[in-house]
This record gives sequence, structure tokens and C-alpha cells, in this order.
Amino acid sequence: EDSIYSDNETTYDEFLNIEDQTVENPEKTVLKKAVAEEVRNIIESLPDKEREIIKYRYGFYGRSLSLKEIGEIMGLTKERVRQIENRAIERIREIIKAKSPELLEINFN
Repeated sequence: EDSIYSDNETTYDEFLNIEDQTVENPEKTVLKKAVAEEVRNIIESLPDKEREIIKYRYGFYGRSLSLKEIGEIMGLTKERVRQIENRAIERIREIIKAKSPELLEINFN
């Protein structure tokens, strides 16, 4: 029941019972890694153009690129890149629904 510091109201018992919010639950960490691996595998199964756009758009090569930047790299308009990205995302959803529907229900909060 003694205070940790003479000018502090926090007791040793309170201090020792504080959960460390910076350390994530090990089960959650393993689950996140498994989901990330599954999503990577799904992305790798996409047709070449869709796969590259998703990788550029979501930072697989470092930073996330804009539609315009991707279009310049790939010789496409930003509207065409947007269409291909949307098609790829829909394809990813369909693959997840068919292969691993439980991934759609995971909440990492």
C-alpha cells in the first residue's frame, strides 16, 4: 500500500497490476501473421497487372503510390488503374469467401 514515490499516489500494487498496452497478445500476433500470409498468397495468385497494381497501391514496394503514379509506371490512365484495382479487390474478396471465409470475420481491435 506504500506509494512508489513520495510525491505520487500510485501504490506498488497498482503499479504491478497495470497491463503493458505496448505488448500485443501472442495469439493475436500469430493470427495477424497468418492472415497476412494468406492475403499475400491470394495477391500472388492474381493476374500480373492486378497483382502489380495492388502491390504498388498498398505499399508492397515501400510506400503506397497514387493512381496517377501507378499509371505513369504502367503506361495507363489513373482511371484505368482505379478500375483494375477495384476488379482486383473484388477478386480478392471472392477468393477469400471461397477459400477462407473466416478471414472476413476477424476483428483485430
